[in-house]
Amino acid sequence: DHRFSTAASGSAGAAITWSEKVRIQAAGGISFNGDSAAANALDDYEEGTYTSTLDNAANINSISSSATIRYRKVGGLVHIEFDFSGSFTNNTSEARFRFTVPFNFATTSPSACGMAAIIMSGTFNQSRFTNAQVFQGTTANSSTYVYISASQIPYSGAFTGRATLTYAA
Repeated sequence: DHRFSTAASGSAGAAITWSEKVRIQAAGGISFNGDSAAANALDDYEEGTYTSTLDNAANINSISSSATIRYRKVGGLVHIEFDFSGSFTNNTSEARFRFTVPFNFATTSPSACGMAAIIMSGTFNQSRFTNAQVFQGTTANSSTYVYISASQIPYSGAFTGRATLTYAA
């Protein structure tokens, strides 16, 4: 292991008390403040972009993403964000679309896959509305659905949105 420590200032002849701040563990990973447990070491960090497939839309025409999806993975936690656009077919039924994620979900339980928020705007009487949804996914296909309830769709027509998702991988 490699350790990085600090010491408070002292006087000549006095004992020096070191305080470990960072440890690079021989088995891999970084730990902090004297923690030497391998289970607590940060052993994975990655950020980048990927191209997702947006499909399987219901009550939405021409769903698309205007940019490459950005992600950041720290340990087993993944955060993604992306912009999307489309057109609601009608405002009397729920809408949905599916997109792929860069890393498999840690669980196949839809209720435990993560949290998401969506902000949309479009051509309707209100200038903007906010809609928070739960994303559901499985480890089998590494994809998840966005559900938008009918009560959150005040018009038929074009919209743009931004989605974020944080989940355990």
